[in-house]
Amino acid sequence: MDPGVDAEVIAQLLTFVEQTTEFVGVSDPWGRILYLNPAAQKRLGVVDIEGLSLVDLFPPEAFGFYYEVVRPELLRAGTWTGDVLVNAAGSGAIPMRISTTARLGPGGETDGGVVLARE
Repeated sequence: MDPGVDAEVIAQLLTFVEQTTEFVGVSDPWGRILYLNPAAQKRLGVVDIEGLSLVDLFPPEAFGFYYEVVRPELLRAGTWTGDVLVNAAGSGAIPMRISTTARLGPGGETDGGVVLARE
């Protein structure tokens, strides 16, 4: 993070993420879920995120799309926006508009990321 960003700004951003009705999630390089905001937890029908991974959030067909379309753009630009199927509580897989970013590792691999989504 930019060293010029102070604790007050970080606190305001966290408050926004916690209160927004948008789906916000963070994953690590291995696809483990590190964070889901309350809106994401509600839409996915989960309370405890421990042990969740991207496999729990997306149907199998979303992973082919990820490797064919999303990942190449993340590697090229570090960001991608488009429609992806997401597993939603009581609804099965539904399309959501996703904006995602990825940190890139030293070998060019994706090293975790953040997702902002809405139906």
